[in-house]
Order: sequence, then structure tokens, then C-alpha cells
Amino acid sequence: MKKIIPVLKILGFLILNAFGFYILETILNYFAVNFSNAYLFNIIYSIGTILIVILNTKLFVKKDILNFLNLSFKGVDFKRLLYLIALASFVNIFVTLILILLNKYNIYSFIWDKLYIEDILGVIFTGIIISLSYSLIEEVILRGYIFNTLPIKKEINIVVLALLYTTFNALSRGFNIVFIINTFLFSLFLNIIYYKYQNLLYTLSFSFVWFYISNYIFSLSLEPDSLDVYSVINLMYAGYDIIGGGEYGIFGSIIFSIFLLIINLYELKSFDVFRWWTSQE
Repeated sequence: MKKIIPVLKILGFLILNAFGFYILETILNYFAVNFSNAYLFNIIYSIGTILIVILNTKLFVKKDILNFLNLSFKGVDFKRLLYLIALASFVNIFVTLILILLNKYNIYSFIWDKLYIEDILGVIFTGIIISLSYSLIEEVILRGYIFNTLPIKKEINIVVLALLYTTFNALSRGFNIVFIINTFLFSLFLNIIYYKYQNLLYTLSFSFVWFYISNYIFSLSLEPDSLDVYSVINLMYAGYDIIGGGEYGIFGSIIFSIFLLIINLYELKSFDVFRWWTSQE
């Protein structure tokens, strides 16, 4: 019974957040005619979703929220923080450039081809707000609340949460073996980082940079002109094999799998997991 209650709390937390997002989107869509600018609409929606998650977290967490989530600037290793930011930037940009050089992606246009400088600044600002919203919501829900609420050992949570996240994405995006593997390894890496350093700020920073680059530095689409928000470089699909990733982007690319495998093995090695396996034998 003690283990069932935390699971029910997690389900309630997810349902309440989903309901809040639905209500917010319904209200904003009703008043959408008053928004002449799509950027303003996206900013309001992003801020609203953050407030919903904060309020729901406060409702379900009776103690100090920041302490429960392990979110604090106190004791932060800024060298490690910069390393994670640099890692997110390097892997995302490098893999994308490789796929461009392999003709798996085609460069369709640049942001300055269609927008004036004041509009470009609007895109940059909107991208920061939306990326912060997305990363904050995902990190608070997954590694902040669910990770700390699941009634099992934290070491096991690392794998369980990655499996849950992968399952959800597979159900929503469709079954693709490379996509599933990459989603699992990506989530596993973030779970390891959160468990290892006990501060949500590290994974939050990584997720923010990753999301920003994936949507506002590069955008990948079949019809770039149909996108509501521009990125610096607009890309088009050119390859649908396991190298290019097709509709799944770099998450469907085996090249990305190699990078994810390397960084996971590195973190697991520093995590002494291999020494633990050896000692068990």
C-alpha cells in the first residue's frame, strides 16, 4: 500500500498538469483573434504552462519545493555546468552538420532571408522563453517530481524513468527502433546527471540549450514555409534512412546513437557502475 500511494500521486500530478495545459490552451485559442503576433501568443502560453506546473508542484509537495526538486544555485559547480552546456551545443550542432554534409538535410533558407533585424530579435527572445518553458516543465515533472516520488531505489529510477519517457514518446511519435534507442539513451544520460550531481539546474541547463538549438538555431521540416516560427537555419529532409533519421530528425539517426552511447558510457564509467558489476561477479 505504501508503494501504491506514491504511484497514485504521480498519476494525479500528471493528470492535473495535463488538464491545466488543456484549459490554458482552450482559453488562449478562444482569444486567439486578439493576438496579431504569434510570438506573443507563444510567450503567454509558455509562461502560463510554467505557472501551472509550479502551482501543481506546490499542491503535491508539502515541503520546500526547491529543496524537494534539488533546484538550487548553492554549491553549483559552474565548470561542470558550462561543460554540460557546451556538450549539448556541440553534440546537437555537430551531428546536424554531419547530416548536412552527408546530404541527409538540405539548407532551405536563413532567417535573414525573410525577416528584418527587429523580427529576428523577436524570434531570439521568443525562443529563449519557449525553450526555458519546455525545459523547466520537462525537468520539474520528470526528474524533479517523478524521479523523487517513485517508491523504488534511486539507482533503479535512472532506468525506470528512461523507460517511461521512451514509452510515452514511442506512443506519441510512432515506433522506430533508432528513435526509441536514442530517446532512451538521451533520457538515461539526463537521469544519470541528475542523480550524480543532485541538482536539477544541471539537467535544466542541458535541456534548455538542447531545445533552443533544435528549434531556433535549426528547424527541420518537409515544408519550412509552413512553420509558424523561424529558426536561424531552416532545413528540409533529404534522407529517410537510419542515417538521416527521416521525420524523427537526429533522434532517428544512428549517428546520434553513437554520440549518445559514448557520453553515456563516459558518465557510467565515472559513476563506477563497471566497478560495481565487477565486484558483484
